[in-house]
Amino acid sequence: MAESEFRFRNLKVVIDITMPAELDAEELKLTEDELNHAAKILKKTPFSGHARIFGDVHVREISGNDYIYVVGRDGAVIAVTLGGIVRHSAKGEIDKLMEKLAIIGIFRSSTGI
Repeated sequence: MAESEFRFRNLKVVIDITMPAELDAEELKLTEDELNHAAKILKKTPFSGHARIFGDVHVREISGNDYIYVVGRDGAVIAVTLGGIVRHSAKGEIDKLMEKLAIIGIFRSSTGI
């Protein structure tokens, strides 16, 4: 059998949720089933063509809500950390906000502030 070029295969994906995202879910009156549904989708496809990506931040619409998350590594585990949840808007308010934050980040990086 040929030697594999992969260091790890079949990495486990885990979902973590921050307190702000928990509060968003409570404010949006999301049920545990709705949160679990979103978590299953993010766990199955953490890197998806359906996500809008702003630097390291991913925004994915699932069942009428935008889930805001980052994807990272914790050893041999892929960790998806859910940072916020907002109602999806066809106007793209979250996209505009993320673009403004990116500009602020670029300015801060270039000026050292």
